[in-house]
Amino acid sequence: MGPYPDWNHSVTPHTDPMAQVRKTRQVTNRKVIRVKNASYRSAMFDGTFELEDQSDDPIKVTPKGKSYAKVICAWYGVTPDTEFPGLDLSYAKYELISGFSGEVVDDIY
Repeated sequence: MGPYPDWNHSVTPHTDPMAQVRKTRQVTNRKVIRVKNASYRSAMFDGTFELEDQSDDPIKVTPKGKSYAKVICAWYGVTPDTEFPGLDLSYAKYELISGFSGEVVDDIY
């Protein structure tokens, strides 16, 4: 799924609290989310991410009340077999930006 290889369960760490944004890529005219203190797989970070859901309402809420948004980004160079990463926005500050052209986060490791 997407431009990244599939998850390798024997190599890819499930969590890493020390993971950081390490790679970016260019996008043109895309809906993005700019986050501060978002989390994914125990890592906390800031950055601008391309949203997987380009609709008017890309922010979802779990049954337990956590807010998240799926983004097109790799974790250690791969994505899980089933879906793009879902950034946890429960304690984050974020801004949705339509028509964004520029650099977005492409990999966290």
